[in-house]
Amino acid sequence: MMLAAISANSQTFVKIGELELALKSPISITKEKDTVKEYNYGKHKKGYRTYFDEFYIGYGQVMNTSEETYMPVYFGNSYNLEIGWKYFHRPAKFYAIGTSFRYTSNSFRLTPEAVEQSGGFFPEADGEPYRQFFRTDNLGTSLINRVYLYSGRSARPVFLEFGAYADYAFSKRYKVKSRVDGDKVKSKYRDGSKFNPVEAGLNGGIGYKDIMIFAKYRMTNYFNKDYSMNELPRWSVGVQFNL
Repeated sequence: MMLAAISANSQTFVKIGELELALKSPISITKEKDTVKEYNYGKHKKGYRTYFDEFYIGYGQVMNTSEETYMPVYFGNSYNLEIGWKYFHRPAKFYAIGTSFRYTSNSFRLTPEAVEQSGGFFPEADGEPYRQFFRTDNLGTSLINRVYLYSGRSARPVFLEFGAYADYAFSKRYKVKSRVDGDKVKSKYRDGSKFNPVEAGLNGGIGYKDIMIFAKYRMTNYFNKDYSMNELPRWSVGVQFNL
């Protein structure tokens, strides 16, 4: 649309979209300032969102500690991978409470000594084993407390997280890679009576923006109490990234 107006000093102004032309000597061209519209998007009147969610991926390494005797594993080759969704309610600037739903994969690479110490708990593989794993796939949830240490002007400030989690292990297996007559063979063994289906524990971390360093401690046992088995390491430490 084109609009024209004559001012008191005989200058003519022509407007084309956001451009305004002043027909005088010399001719000048100006751009109309944008009108800024403010949207809430669920923000509290003090400037932060009272409800929000986060999709994340995490990777942690199994850690060795000394509070009990553990089944020996290869550290660096034993890990957990986690993909999930967090949902929070933030009733105050310094605090939020939430929950998460996630999938977790745990992988423990066992040493030959671990298999020998199991007393037949892990079945003997064919041929000559050279890699042995205990692995689980889990679906779980957690209760999360988040305390903001510094808000500033950032939408995702420095924060602490701590809470508890519970997972259901829908898949538990002992996996062996061995050599049989010069060929590499992969074998999987499953026996639900030997393993506990529920995993529960505590977790926490410190984060900044979209990155969090976390630690997780498993309180439950992997193996059925009817078997005299040393447990696998309970601690893992890693990093989470918001997607």
